[in-house]
Amino acid sequence: MKQSWVIFWLEIQDVIRSIMGFDPSHDRFAANILSALLYDALLEDRYLGLDAICALLKREVCVAGGSAELKRQLKHVRDCSTVIAVDGASKLLLEYGIKPSIVISDLDGSWFAIERASEHGVVVVHGHGDNMFALREVVPRLENVCGTVQVLPPPLTFNVGGFTDGDRAVSMILFCKLFYGSTVKEVYLYGMNFHGLVGEWSKPWLRTAVRPWKQKLMKLKIADKIVASILKPIAELLGIRIVDGMKREYCADE
Repeated sequence: MKQSWVIFWLEIQDVIRSIMGFDPSHDRFAANILSALLYDALLEDRYLGLDAICALLKREVCVAGGSAELKRQLKHVRDCSTVIAVDGASKLLLEYGIKPSIVISDLDGSWFAIERASEHGVVVVHGHGDNMFALREVVPRLENVCGTVQVLPPPLTFNVGGFTDGDRAVSMILFCKLFYGSTVKEVYLYGMNFHGLVGEWSKPWLRTAVRPWKQKLMKLKIADKIVASILKPIAELLGIRIVDGMKREYCADE
């Protein structure tokens, strides 16, 4: 059944690559680099498999993303049983004393924050064609690390589905429910506004919240479609409720 899940997502990821103009051979090369780095982490007792990641997921999981709304939703995130930070959101969470259990990252957020987060949580690093340098620089410095890819996974890596960090976080939760029997019942999405401003913590070079640039806008549209058309229906079949944090904030979904 795991193989069917991977094949399903490989086909979707191939379509997305063609839309975005990404070279699949670059993704495969990055996956092999990540696999080798994770082998070193395994020898150094820094590697965690996906079973260990899934064991961190409690009944209620909050996914904290990179949109500007996250800052005013932190009161809800703070109360969550399990907090998953989407890449650069780890910087904002740590600044407010919230230590994420898991960080989902392709390493284009703050490296310093991601490294700090790995001291008390685990960073699930994603390898793709555009971050090979970052993989080599950051993965050896992470204290607790797992790895995902968007191709057929080489040793020690996983293809849990999804394409951007945000929708991949949700897809990983469903993967854990399907194949590792996690107890997740509710997933709250904070800072996951696919149509709003990008928070300044999302990228190291940002100094204020900004409108999404062209490629970012394309990725957000893809992530929105994946969550709405694929992940939410699967979650419903698995008995998991996915709630938009904005709706919770204004009591529209309670």
